[in-house]
This record gives sequence, structure tokens and C-alpha cells, in this order.
Amino acid sequence: MQLTVLGNGAGGPFQGRHYTAQILHVDNQPYLIDCGEGTQMQMHRYGIRFESIRQIFISHLHGDHIFGLVGLLAAYPPRKRSYKVEIFSPPGLRELVETSFRLSKIQAYFLLEFHEVDPTVSQKIFENRQLQVWTIPLNHGIECCGWLFREQARPDYICPGKTFAFCSDTAPSQIVADCVRGVDLLYHEATFIEEHLVEAGSSNHSTAAQAAEIARQAGVGRLLLGHFSGRYPTVAQHLAEARAIFTETYAAEEGQTMEI
Repeated sequence: MQLTVLGNGAGGPFQGRHYTAQILHVDNQPYLIDCGEGTQMQMHRYGIRFESIRQIFISHLHGDHIFGLVGLLAAYPPRKRSYKVEIFSPPGLRELVETSFRLSKIQAYFLLEFHEVDPTVSQKIFENRQLQVWTIPLNHGIECCGWLFREQARPDYICPGKTFAFCSDTAPSQIVADCVRGVDLLYHEATFIEEHLVEAGSSNHSTAAQAAEIARQAGVGRLLLGHFSGRYPTVAQHLAEARAIFTETYAAEEGQTMEI
């Protein structure tokens, strides 16, 4: 299991950062997590063949997490209708995509299947021979859910399957800590530093220190911070504040691929 970061910024393309998008590779099969504007460009930049993506997981309907989706789907090459792309998200995304396709006269030459999930509960919403995917309720003032990816156990492997949790965007939450307990890698938004704690609270986001406290409580292996506000030219302070609480903390870097 490998994770490639395509975008690590929040709200806008500031400080040279791109909008949220990640690729999780399991047995060389890519799964797309969120699809902010510019995701397709980042895939080309880092050599990811987007036409091989069959499952897409969208956390919520804020623009910086979905505005790259219509363009990406429109760029899929013509396929027989037996080719299927599945999209998992809170309610509303199907209407957005289908309306955009209709008004733009976009013809999908493949089966586009939407799965609306309940973002208020943790439940299994996808399973194949490679992995299981569970929802993680997030606290963001809009219907929003994270994703817990569990690699399937294999009879010829002694070690258990790896686990990855994606949590963006959210205020710090005990529910999140409970859902991600013991995962190998936790991605948790860290939009702000402690100096802007009040703003983090009013916008239902987290500071780096709050993300680290979730990681500490949950006993995760490693913490990956991202969704950095454009007001910060570097993320050195994010890392310093988080590592004071949870040593195994890292900052998401665009183009970076991490082994899980």
C-alpha cells in the first residue's frame, strides 16, 4: 500500500500548493481520494494514469475538494459501457456532476455509478479482493466524511494488512480518534497553527497540535499533516507544534509517495 500526495493546500492555490487530492495504490491499483481543481494536471505531472482509476472517494462538496472531478471524468477515453467508475460521497455530488455533464454536452462512454454514503456513521461502504473502505464521520459544518482503508488479509502473508485513514476537513473529534485507532498512517488536516486556534474553531478546521493529539490518543503509527492554509509560506511551525505531541509526524509534500 502506497500513498501519493497530489495537493496539500486549503482554500486556494497559494504558496504554490494545489488543492486536496491523493492517490492510494493497493496492488498497483490506484484509488482517488478527493479531487480538487488541478488534480488531472497533477496526475500527468507525477505519471499517474487516471484512466485506470475505477473508484473515487470524495469527502465533501466544498469546491477545493471537488472542482477537478468533472474535468477528470470528461477526460476519460471512450470505453465500452462495461467499463465502470464508482464515486462514493455524501449526498449531492451526483446532481452536480450530471448537471455539469448535461449543460456542457459531455458524453460519458462508460458507466458512472454514484454511491451516496451516510456521513454520520462509520460503516463499510466498499470491498473487493484488495481492501475494505469504511466511512469516518467528520465535524466540518457540512456533510463530510473521512475514509478508512483496510488492506485485505492474505493467506500467504504473515503480517496483517496495512491501514490508512484520510480525515479532511474536520474540527478535532473524539469520534475520529475512535475510528482511526491503531492505523498505520493517519492523514489529518492541519489547516492552522496554534496562533490561529480561534479561527480553526470557528471554521471547523484543526490546528497541527490538535491533529497530533488525535494521533496520540488513537495510537496510530504515523501522522501525515496537510490542507495547509495559504497564509503560511512554510509548514515548519506546523511540524514543530505537532511533533511536540506526536513525534512521528510528517508534512504532506506534493509528489511524495509514502509506503504504508
